[in-house]
Amino acid sequence: MNIFSKKLGLTKKEVLGYSQSIIYIVTLSISTIWVEHLGNNFSTVFLLFFSTLTATVFFNLFRLKKIIRNHLTITKSPLLWVKMNFYLLGTWSLTYYTTIHSSATSCLSVIFLVLATCAAIQKKQKLKTSLAVILVIAIYFLSSKMTVFTMFTGVLAGISAYFYSIISLHYAVKHNMKALDVLSIRFYFILLLTIIIILIYRHEHILLIYQHGLITIIVTLILLGIINMILPNILSQNAVYNINPQRFAFIVSFVPVTVYFLRGMFLRQWSISMLIACLLASIILNFEKINLIIRTNDTKR
Repeated sequence: MNIFSKKLGLTKKEVLGYSQSIIYIVTLSISTIWVEHLGNNFSTVFLLFFSTLTATVFFNLFRLKKIIRNHLTITKSPLLWVKMNFYLLGTWSLTYYTTIHSSATSCLSVIFLVLATCAAIQKKQKLKTSLAVILVIAIYFLSSKMTVFTMFTGVLAGISAYFYSIISLHYAVKHNMKALDVLSIRFYFILLLTIIIILIYRHEHILLIYQHGLITIIVTLILLGIINMILPNILSQNAVYNINPQRFAFIVSFVPVTVYFLRGMFLRQWSISMLIACLLASIILNFEKINLIIRTNDTKR
């Protein structure tokens, strides 16, 4: 890690953060395509409930020694905790809805470009802001499955994700918490809302269990929780701490590129124009860091 960080002109913490971001990009891209497929057989609420339940149980068991301390922080900063849970609820519920009712590629393209737009606006980078906004509008017109409403939910998901990353980092720093500690207390709003909706429409979900079989559903949804919730959340939360939220927002703009590439490779559903457009946008959004690494390597040679 030491040698690698010196070659790239980055600190060890930055190398770790960028590595976590890259693994996050690949993991989330694969799992989101799977969520799109599962959406044909399961409701959005059902998928969201079981994946968040799996994640909540896992993170609390993993940080069992800190479980009381972590939950006591809620009483010390109740408003901040409510904001963090609210934005997370918005991010995941809107992401699942947009993915299932449009497509994984369109959904992730909009969400992560909006995330990058928010970061660019905060850093007052007009060129990056303009580029990201133009691409978001282009996705709406180029995607056959994207409607005005799913476009709206995708944009809201991206905004929610950005505010969540800012607030969760502030919460962790304020209470001297590790990434996994924050993850153990942040899913309660999602669980509460999904339980209420499942109880209201319980007859539909009982029929769903009867059609697919209880064991099949449990195994599928636990795997979904691991791949779509646990792994991406561990990686993203740690990455935000190791590189700041703005840098993270820029680097994860490569998520749409990865999804377009994977869909083309494995599903033979190529969209070359969008792949190239998103790739160029991601390179431009991360140009400063890429250029710095290249210049550092050239200087050392």
